[in-house]
Amino acid sequence: MKKSKYSYYAAYGKNRAAIYTNYNVLENQQKFYKGLKFKGFYFLDEALDFITNGICNDYKICETDDINVSVLVEKKNFTFSIDSMKKNNWNRIYN
Repeated sequence: MKKSKYSYYAAYGKNRAAIYTNYNVLENQQKFYKGLKFKGFYFLDEALDFITNGICNDYKICETDDINVSVLVEKKNFTFSIDSMKKNNWNRIYN
């Protein structure tokens, strides 16, 4: 089992996003992502920014002032669905 180099691993794709505290868990979950992008971070805020900025830039699904994804990080190794984000008060911004 490979030891995690970073404290947090942020991952997102077309269908889901997550922050993991263990690289091995991320490795096991890779097959469930469509278009996976991930990166390791030492700080949770950086991992969270990677996901929120990536989803907004790549898929044009951006946070509103009313919604803050940091609420989701109360529990470690959380995963949330991109589809549920679209349905639950997230703004979809079109060019």
